[in-house]
Amino acid sequence: MLAAASAADGGTFRNVELINLLERLGVSYHFEAQIEDQLRLIFEQSLSDVTERDDGLYSVSLAFRVLRQHGYRVPCDAFHKFKDLKTGEFKECLRRDVRGILSLYEASHLRLHGEPILEEALSFSRQQLKEYSATNVIEPHLAAHIENALICPLHKSARRIDSWRYISFYAQEESRDETLLRFAKLDFNFVQLMHQNELAFVSRWWRDTGLQEKLLYARDRIVELYFWATGSHYEPHKVVSRIAAAKFAKMVSLVDDTYDAYGTPEELQLFTEAFKRYHLSDDMRLLFRAFLKLCDEMEEDMKKEGRCYGAHHAKDAFKELSRAYDTEAKWLASRYTPTVKEFIANGIPSSSYGVISAAYFIGMGEDMGIKEYEWLKTNPTIDTAAKLLGRLLNDIMSHEDEQKRGHCPSAVECYKKENVVSDEEAVEAIKKMCDDAWKDLNEECMKPTPVGLPVIQHFLDLVRIITFIYIRNDSYTHSGSLKDHITSILLESIPI
Repeated sequence: MLAAASAADGGTFRNVELINLLERLGVSYHFEAQIEDQLRLIFEQSLSDVTERDDGLYSVSLAFRVLRQHGYRVPCDAFHKFKDLKTGEFKECLRRDVRGILSLYEASHLRLHGEPILEEALSFSRQQLKEYSATNVIEPHLAAHIENALICPLHKSARRIDSWRYISFYAQEESRDETLLRFAKLDFNFVQLMHQNELAFVSRWWRDTGLQEKLLYARDRIVELYFWATGSHYEPHKVVSRIAAAKFAKMVSLVDDTYDAYGTPEELQLFTEAFKRYHLSDDMRLLFRAFLKLCDEMEEDMKKEGRCYGAHHAKDAFKELSRAYDTEAKWLASRYTPTVKEFIANGIPSSSYGVISAAYFIGMGEDMGIKEYEWLKTNPTIDTAAKLLGRLLNDIMSHEDEQKRGHCPSAVECYKKENVVSDEEAVEAIKKMCDDAWKDLNEECMKPTPVGLPVIQHFLDLVRIITFIYIRNDSYTHSGSLKDHITSILLESIPI
């Protein structure tokens, strides 16, 4: 289907459109090799057809986004032709091109450091999309699509959730391909059945640990945590990663609740030391034993595959997390507000995403070998940026509630004190840090990469589900806000 289109007039762009459609409908994992081959050919042989010779805002923006999403360093110079030479602004006539403006908006989120034309494109397109939403002059299904994009652009969206939304949107498009739409619906429902079986398995594991009845201070949230794992890594072949991530995320949640709500400073110090030395503390032995048992089970499974280094990495990540939590507990006990630099240095490991990543890596097979684990030891920028985003996005949405409950200072409090600014100014400054971290992520995804695409893709998908969890509020703490999404993604099939 892809190869045949490339030979016809305009086939290059039709291939890009088809690739985008397959990805947005959530079925591109069936065609990964073909998609990569086509994009490589387009980048090497036909790039000018869709970025220089084509004058359409929609097509240029779409090709730019799709290629950059796959790591191709497409120059952003093509967007200059859409600016008025006299005013230096984007051309007035573009405002009438609704889908072109939306395509430009989505493309602008693939920007790297030092690309002012894309900063301008984001500002221009976002303002125009807001005007469309306010005037009710476009089709209702397109208006809803635009509203979702303004809340969270495609590049930052959890793929499984976006696919569920896009199937509904595409079903209302006049140009839809009925066969492809039916295939997407069937595939969604088939994968959902797999996820339901996995959720039942993870729920039984959690019940069998006995911790739910014994650690009464801890939040349950096993369904939410599995939903989290599914939203970021939904494809059928990632089953081991999903289950490992859900289990380790549950352990992280228990440790987080222990440090936040239960342990005294002395008990928490013992707990941290236990993680460092791997022997039991008296007061929290149940949780510690459960963690060790989980690590042992994972290690045994990996040995069967001839890989035992992943479980060791997970243990190291947990030790680092416990040290970071212990530091936060000490800050709270002493009423100390760290500098922003101090906070970030501790906040990167306290985000917990080092442990979550380690769990995902356990299920990645040959894609995550010794070379990749050695690379992780160098603290690559993509890993640091993902953890930083996890920490800051959490703090932006949860800091007010946490301060009421008596929590250590968040990034917001640290920035406020250090710079003597208001809450609102601190939040805006932290959002700018997040914006810069996204540019770091985008840069690290550009080819050639030091490790394979599945590893790089993991970090993007992890940040995407984090973004979803914290886009409106702290959805993990206020889990009721996830109810409708959990129902749609995990429980209710899409009508055929």
